[in-house]
Amino acid sequence: MTSEKPLELAPFEIAQRKKMEEQGEKLATRLLRLQIEVEDIGGQVWAAEQYNESVNLGIAGDDDYRNQLYKMAFDQYQNGIQLLEEILASAEHVIDVNHLAGDQALLDGDANLAIESFTILNSITPFDMDILNKLERAENLAKVQSFMGDGEIFERNGDLNNALNSFSKAYDLDNLWEAAQTAQLRVKKTIANQAFNNQMSLAFAALKDMKFDEAKRLFNAAQKLLPNSEAPKDGLEQVTIAATQSIIESHRTASLQGEEAEDWSLVAKEYEAILAIASGTTYATEGLKRAIDRLSVENELNQFIAHADLMVTDDALNEAKSALLSAFKIKDPGQKLQGQINQLSHLISLARIPINVELRSNSKTDVTIYKIRAFGLISSVTLPLYPGTYTFVGKRRGYRDVHKEVTLHGGRPAPSIEISCVERI
Repeated sequence: MTSEKPLELAPFEIAQRKKMEEQGEKLATRLLRLQIEVEDIGGQVWAAEQYNESVNLGIAGDDDYRNQLYKMAFDQYQNGIQLLEEILASAEHVIDVNHLAGDQALLDGDANLAIESFTILNSITPFDMDILNKLERAENLAKVQSFMGDGEIFERNGDLNNALNSFSKAYDLDNLWEAAQTAQLRVKKTIANQAFNNQMSLAFAALKDMKFDEAKRLFNAAQKLLPNSEAPKDGLEQVTIAATQSIIESHRTASLQGEEAEDWSLVAKEYEAILAIASGTTYATEGLKRAIDRLSVENELNQFIAHADLMVTDDALNEAKSALLSAFKIKDPGQKLQGQINQLSHLISLARIPINVELRSNSKTDVTIYKIRAFGLISSVTLPLYPGTYTFVGKRRGYRDVHKEVTLHGGRPAPSIEISCVERI
């Protein structure tokens, strides 16, 4: 039995097959290159259906090609190429769509959509820093929202420090997340306001207790917390006013105590201090005049009480009487002034009652009372003298003169005075 020999291809057929092979290789190469380009921009992810179909068309084309179904193979390759070209042509549109979707997802807090959109964009333009940053924000979004949720719970419960801590963590993860920034600023403001109100309350309490330095320190601390608030400035003005009023009241209390004690020098000093602070204070002006008047009366009375001998002359006696009359005119004179009035009245009443003074000598001395009379040589003589100061003089030839000044006080025992020159020269 003889076998049939395979038919040999004619030259034209060989040329046609070679042409088909070249065309098939060209189309397959084009298809493969486009697949790589699509993969470079992540098209297998964001256009998976079209990409996968192009891969299947390439496989089907290869099968047809092996079966020498060239036209069908070429159609398969061409359809795959068309799909891949459509994917590449849609890249710009995909970029625009995903930019919009991703940005909106970040605003809406949709982490999954944001991650999906920016992952696609990153696959298309892998070195775009703006997209990388937004992808990082999207990947952090779940943590940011968790911290935000914790912060909101803390804030509602009044735990402001932990609320601020949570909002700050969210802000640190994504400083473009406006809700975190807003919440952080809101809680900081609330904490500052609470601290401010606390400082102001403490300051007013210190002011009420007249702790002026402490109140001033607290108002200044409150001012630093809220520099634009006028309240601390008003508080500091109240501190100044209250401190000044306290000083004035202290001087006034001292002046009233001085008046009660009839210490008119102290009273005058205290009212002068008040007028140095508040020059138009009526009660201080009137009080100072009263103190000066009382001090003048007191000094006049004391002058005659301490020096009753001044009243030996009629002029001095009249001055004493005038001073006493001025004192009598004072209403509610007080115990001290009344005592002075009584004392001077008594001294005035004694000023013209003679005192019988015994004057003795040795009968060898010439005795004289200056501005009264000369007695000559005496041994003893009794003579009436008004209260006052007298100068007794004794002279004797060959002996040192004797001068003796004696003050006579009304109401006291009459003295015995010895004037004798006994020291030889």
